[in-house]
Amino acid sequence: MPGCAINGILSPVAGRAYDMYGPKVLLTPGFLIMLFMLWNLSHVTTDTSMYTVVLLHSGLMVGVTFVMMPLQTHGLNALPANLYPDGTALINTLLQISGSIGTALAITIMSASQNSFLKSVSNPSDPAMESISLTAGGQTAFILGIVLAILGVIMSLFMNKPTPKEQPQTQ
Repeated sequence: MPGCAINGILSPVAGRAYDMYGPKVLLTPGFLIMLFMLWNLSHVTTDTSMYTVVLLHSGLMVGVTFVMMPLQTHGLNALPANLYPDGTALINTLLQISGSIGTALAITIMSASQNSFLKSVSNPSDPAMESISLTAGGQTAFILGIVLAILGVIMSLFMNKPTPKEQPQTQ
């Protein structure tokens, strides 16, 4: 809940920053914030407090806010106005599809890592091993996010400035 609230609160701030500076100023720091938070989430253990996890997730959502909104706006601004409804529909469809694929991939990685961990311990039926194996699987799954965030940082460095047609309008 706190991460979603932060996302909602910061979206207008990110929108104003996009209007003033364009997407690149938001994308690179956004991906770097995501990378930092995902790195820390990949080191969560069974001893990590719930508050730490909530704090890390909230920080992750700050990065997500500074990535998603500028990318969507920049993509739509590249279209002629008569294609905005089609562009919006396409973006929403791609978000749903990629979210489903990403979730399935992360769960597959987590499950495989969890099973691999359980095979490596002397007593896999020990109830304590269940939570430890789940944590180990989660740590491995966050590596997928780290890889994607690294790719995002690299691509954000090559982000083109908006062309005059795409240039955000300040009011």
